[in-house]
Amino acid sequence: MIKFQILPLPSYHSPITWLVLPFFFLYVFSFSAELSTAIGNISLGFLLVFGLIWFFKESKAIAEKDLLLYLSISFLFYIAARTFWAGQEWPHQWEQQWDAAKGWLLTGFLTVYLISFWVSKHKNPNNLAVLVFLLFALGFTFSILPYFEFQNLIQIINGKREQFGFAGTEAGLYSAFGIILVITLTPFVVNLTPPKFKIYLVFTLIALVSILLFALLATKARGAWLGFVLALSVSFVLFIFSREENLFPKKDFSIVLTAFLTFLMVLMALQSDKIYSRITSEGKVISQIIEEGVDKAEVTSISKRVLMWRWGINRWMERPWFGWGPRNLHFVAKKDPIIEKVPKLTHLHNTFIEILVRFGVVGFAFFFFQWILIFNAIRTTWQKSIIPPPLANFLIAGWVLWVVWSFFAFRLNHPEMSFFIALLGGVPYGIKKHSINHTKNPSPNPY
Repeated sequence: MIKFQILPLPSYHSPITWLVLPFFFLYVFSFSAELSTAIGNISLGFLLVFGLIWFFKESKAIAEKDLLLYLSISFLFYIAARTFWAGQEWPHQWEQQWDAAKGWLLTGFLTVYLISFWVSKHKNPNNLAVLVFLLFALGFTFSILPYFEFQNLIQIINGKREQFGFAGTEAGLYSAFGIILVITLTPFVVNLTPPKFKIYLVFTLIALVSILLFALLATKARGAWLGFVLALSVSFVLFIFSREENLFPKKDFSIVLTAFLTFLMVLMALQSDKIYSRITSEGKVISQIIEEGVDKAEVTSISKRVLMWRWGINRWMERPWFGWGPRNLHFVAKKDPIIEKVPKLTHLHNTFIEILVRFGVVGFAFFFFQWILIFNAIRTTWQKSIIPPPLANFLIAGWVLWVVWSFFAFRLNHPEMSFFIALLGGVPYGIKKHSINHTKNPSPNPY
């Protein structure tokens, strides 16, 4: 039996942990567009300021040789220098360039390191990781509950989602993320619950997944839909072939999975005509793009995105090394025929092309090496059984979801998306750091 506490009382830096977690919950709760951004700004400001104070208070941490720390500091200097350069190039856009750079300066790389630093200092980082991710899912779920009125639910079931107030590609990502989280961590949550409470927990998990699934359908975010299908498939394969699958029974997991799949099939059956219509229409446009070219294809959201991708790649090739600066290029391309054709798309709807256009190959290299460090941390901790298999399963599926979603959307320069990525990256990196720091004085297996 695995000795792994799902909701532990943090035993190391306990006052710090319990002081940070409420602000963390409030920040995720503020993701809903209906709430005042003041909640999010105050919470994020507290998390960053408190994290920096705690970091500098730990004198040994400043001198530690950590590649992610050096990469984070270098990236901040690069963003500042590139923004200053862009401001000199377009003096009338000076203020807008610095405003665009805030999302990269305030969060991003430094937040990844601060979260990894916090996790690595905890006595049991696996427990803290599960607690943080569960709070993320709960915080986002509570933030979208006001949208679920009776008439809205009827509209979703009937496939008429145009007037549903909750929308946005990032909302689809967070909804899919929450579903993957519940599905992958269910084996531990259910297995370690006292028998008399299991039935209540199962119904709670089903309700949570149902709410998030409704939100995922309501957003109409194709990137989130596709990413969800692929991430769930990857999660299922990892679960089946996990080397540690014999450590926990599957019967409790199968109950929730069966209920979820049944609920999903019922929703798909109710909206089969809408789903079929969307797949066939977008398949037709994709065929037109391949056979006749994007310029002759029917103007839809797919063809608009392909136009913007091509336009972005052409702009990147004009300045391949350092890019054009932190702000999008629409302000210098008002008379461009492509921009006039897709006036509502204010960015390139592709995270990777957007990074190349704004910061060039040099800026993209910072992100690439950061992702390499994070993926290596996930691989190492999983292979060495440092983290529980379901947690590794969830982290891998979460990254698959974000990568697929990022091919269709871009929001990495916004604080909430940077914070989301900082969680996915900082947690596994922090767990790896914790294991390295305790190699000389090994502690009992945390799970």
